[in-house]
Amino acid sequence: MENNTIYSKTGKGVLEIKNKAGKLPKDLVKVLALIDGKSTVTDLIAKSKLSNADMNKALSDLSTGGYIKEFANTSTGTQSGGAGSYVDDLDFTSSLSPGKNVYQNAQSEWRQRETADRAKAEQEAKRKREEEERTKKEQAVKLAREEGARLAKVEMERKAKEAAGQKLREETERKAKLAAEAMAKTQGDLAKILEAERKAFELAERKKLEEQQLQTSENAARRAREEIERKFKEETENRAREEQERKRKEEEARKQKEEAERKRKEDEELKRREEEERGKRAEEERKRKEEEERKRKDEEERKRKDEEERKRREEEARRIRDEEERKRKEEEERKRKEEEERKRSEQEERRKREEQEERKRKKEEEDRRKQEEEEERVRAEEARKRKEDEERRRADEEERRRREDEEKRARREEEDRRRREEDERRRREDEEERSSRGEDPAAGREVGDRREREEEDRRRLEEDRRRRDEEEARQRREDDERREREERSREEESRKRRREEELAKQAAAKQAASARTDLPEFDLSGLRAMESQVAAEFEKQQEALRKREEEEERRREQ
Repeated sequence: MENNTIYSKTGKGVLEIKNKAGKLPKDLVKVLALIDGKSTVTDLIAKSKLSNADMNKALSDLSTGGYIKEFANTSTGTQSGGAGSYVDDLDFTSSLSPGKNVYQNAQSEWRQRETADRAKAEQEAKRKREEEERTKKEQAVKLAREEGARLAKVEMERKAKEAAGQKLREETERKAKLAAEAMAKTQGDLAKILEAERKAFELAERKKLEEQQLQTSENAARRAREEIERKFKEETENRAREEQERKRKEEEARKQKEEAERKRKEDEELKRREEEERGKRAEEERKRKEEEERKRKDEEERKRKDEEERKRREEEARRIRDEEERKRKEEEERKRKEEEERKRSEQEERRKREEQEERKRKKEEEDRRKQEEEEERVRAEEARKRKEDEERRRADEEERRRREDEEKRARREEEDRRRREEDERRRREDEEERSSRGEDPAAGREVGDRREREEEDRRRLEEDRRRRDEEEARQRREDDERREREERSREEESRKRRREEELAKQAAAKQAASARTDLPEFDLSGLRAMESQVAAEFEKQQEALRKREEEEERRREQ
C-alpha cells in the first residue's frame, strides 16, 4: 500500500466503532478509530506508533472485512469511486423493498448528515473563536494588571524617595508620565493587533467551513458510488469464497479419512512390533536370571571355601601372635622393673641436687632483693634530694626573676619619669626660646604635642615588651612544671616496671620449683644467663634514664 493513500470508514466500520460490537481485535479497532477520511497512511503510522508492515496488514484486514475503503491518493490527486447510482451503505432497506427510490432515501440521509456536520463545524468554530477571544482578553487584563502593579511600584518608590529632594521627585514624576504614555500607546497597539487577529481568524474559519461543506458534499457522492461497487464486489467475492470453502472442506474430509486409515495401519504395525519385542525381552530376561543364579551359586561356593581357608590361617596366625605377645610382655616387664629402679635412684639424686640448688637460689634471690631494695632506697633518696634541689632552684629562680622584673619595672618607671621631666623641661625651654624670638606659641605646642605622641608610642612599645617578657617567664614556669610532672610519671613507671619484673621472677621461680619434681633434669645455665642479660639490660636503661635526667637538669640550669 502506498503511504499517500487516504482511507475512510464504511457503514460497517462506523457501526463497529459506534456499537462497540467487539468483532475485531483491539489493534484493528485502534487503527479503525484513527481513520477519518483525511489522514494518509503515513499519518496513521505516526499516530498509532505501529511499524509500516503492521499498519499495512491492519489496513488490508480492515479493507478485506469491509470496514474501510480507499478514499483518495494524494500522490496522484485522484479520488476512488466510479460512475453509477448512489446507494448509502447504511441503508439496509434496499434488499427488502426494491421498488422504492433508493437514491432519494440516500439523498435525504446525506442531507441530514451534511446539516449535522455543518452545524457541528459551526459550533466548533464558534467555540474556538470564543475561547481565543477569552484568552486574548485574559492576556490583555493580565498585561494591564501587571502594568498597573508596575506603575504602583514606581509610585511607591517615588513616594519613598520624596524626602531625598525636589529634584529627585520631579525626575520620578517625569519618568512616571513617560511610562504612562508608553503604557497607553502599548495598550492601543495591543487592541489593534487583537482586532486584526480576530478578523483574520474569522476569515480563515469561514474559508475552512466552506471548504469542509464542499468536501462533505463530494464525500457523500463518492461514498454512494463506492458503496454500489462494493456490494457488487462483495457478492461476487462471497460466491467465490463459498465455492472455495466447499472445495476446501471436501479436500479436508478426504485427507482426514486417509490420515485416519494411515494411523490405524501404523498403530497395528506398532502393536505387532511391540508384542514381538516384549517376547524377545521376556526370553532374554529368563536366560539372564538363570545365568545369574548359576553364577551366584558358584560365587557362594567359592566364598565358603575361601572363608574356611581364611579362618584356618587366622587361627594359625593368632596362635603365633599370642606366643610372641607373651614373650614380649615378659621382656617389657623385666625392662620396666629395671627402668623403675634406675628412675628411682635418679630421682633421689635429682631431688638432693634440686634441694641444694633451691637453697642456693633462695639465698641469691634474698641477696639480690636486699641489694635492689637498697638501690631503690638510694634512688628514691637521690630523687627526693634532686626534687628538693630543683624546687629550691625553681623558687630561687622565680624570686630572682621577680626581683629582676621589679627592678626593670622600677628602672623603666624612673626612666619614664626622667624622660617626662626632660621633655617638660625641653618644652618649656623651647617655648621660652620661641617667646623670646617672637614665634607663634601654637607651633610650639604642636611640637610639644608631637613629642608627647612619640613619647606615648615609646611607652606603649616598652609596655608591650614588658608584657612579652612576663609571658615568656610564665611559659618557662609552665614548661618547668610540665617537665617535673613528666619526670615524676617516668619514675613512677620505672618503679612499677621493677615491681612487675620482680613479681614475674618470683612467679617463675615458684613455678620452676613446683615443676622440678615432675620434670626431667635439664640444664639451668641458659635460664640463668637470660636472667643475667635481663638484669644487665635493666641497669642500662636505668643508667640512660639517669643521664637523660641530668642533661635536662643542666639544660634547665642554663
